[in-house]
Amino acid sequence: MNSNDSILKLIAGAIPIPPAQASRIVDQKLAGHTLRLATYTATDADPEVVAARQERQRLVEQRDTSVTAVQKRAAGLVHQVSKPAGKGAKKGGKKTVSKTSHKSTPVAPPPSLSWSDALILYDAWKDYFGSVFEQLPEPAQSVMRRWDRLSGSERISVQSRMTDTGLSPLVRLDMHGAAIEIVRSTNPQWVGVRGIVLQETANTLVLVLPREGERPEDEAPLTVLKRKISFKLMLPPPLSGFGMVFHGPYICYTSYDRASRKFKDKAGLHLM
Repeated sequence: MNSNDSILKLIAGAIPIPPAQASRIVDQKLAGHTLRLATYTATDADPEVVAARQERQRLVEQRDTSVTAVQKRAAGLVHQVSKPAGKGAKKGGKKTVSKTSHKSTPVAPPPSLSWSDALILYDAWKDYFGSVFEQLPEPAQSVMRRWDRLSGSERISVQSRMTDTGLSPLVRLDMHGAAIEIVRSTNPQWVGVRGIVLQETANTLVLVLPREGERPEDEAPLTVLKRKISFKLMLPPPLSGFGMVFHGPYICYTSYDRASRKFKDKAGLHLM
């Protein structure tokens, strides 16, 4: 067996490659070169290197893996170093929120309330609306009281001059506890639904539905999107004849933000 055969056998045994490829490596890379192979024993290694390797192995074996890194950070055992501002940061060190960061944020389920408790909430809202009504100017109160007796042209005139009449503050009403009826919606199943507003956010209304037929008392509330509905506010007597229809896409704000926002006469609220 010549030297090339020995090298070929050595390569084929050390590396799992086809014999033809091993032969090509010998012919192209190793042919004509002198190879000096020497035996190696542990006694030839540097004692300091061997000692350092043994110490690292001992530390690895003693390391406690029962506690994860996440648990250590949560317990405050590991100091978290804030990363420097990168591409997603604005000037001044403020970081912007990624568009996909909200996907990992858990969403709390809507609150639940029985219909009997929702009626108590509605009674509190009626007291709140009464205080708002008393603060309206006298022309606005007069229009609301005699709305049933106004002609069609008079109603159109009031609608076009809501600011002059003093009715524009009604669009800023807080909806928590109000009784509403959905009159228009892109979802046909929502049209005609009546309920009491349990929660209002910038984009949704959470409704407690009345118990009707076989509907259970503890039925989960219905969450509707403002931008997909128009709803009528159901006022208590003697103002029940005064119809106010809110257009959801125009009031996609929280009740707090809506209280300080200016609205156009024909935007957000329609009188009927």
